[in-house]
Amino acid sequence: MLKDICSWIRHNAVLLLCASLIAGAEKGAAKAPPNILVIMADDLGWMDLHVQGNPHLTTPHLDRLASQGMRFTDAYAAAPICTPTRAAMMTGQAPARLGITNHAPGHKPGHVPKGRDQAGAVKSNHLPLKQVTIAERLKAAGYATGFIGKWHLSHP
Repeated sequence: MLKDICSWIRHNAVLLLCASLIAGAEKGAAKAPPNILVIMADDLGWMDLHVQGNPHLTTPHLDRLASQGMRFTDAYAAAPICTPTRAAMMTGQAPARLGITNHAPGHKPGHVPKGRDQAGAVKSNHLPLKQVTIAERLKAAGYATGFIGKWHLSHP
């Protein structure tokens, strides 16, 4: 029983984070739930923003957002490449559980060497519609949701 609960928590960490933010907002009955903005930037290093201490870059808008909101500075990407990282962020599940462990099709096909001796992992080329995303969870909680930018989780 405890193992099942721990497994559920581990696979739904992102959703739990959002739920805790929503629950915290509901404690003050008259307060509106907090705005939630998630920025996922490919290839952004931890010192690539002025707010992180880089004196050589000017990022005033991101600095202002950081000063006005809650920052999570000790997290790790679920994978070293974009598609599985995005799938994990959108669902709260590990890339291997989703079967999305490589780039989506049509993007940098050279990342899988031809003639390799080992068989690749069974993988999906897209995020299946049956997967519930963080946006769907937030929408059910009364949030207006939107996605701007590179989706990279569907068929080519």
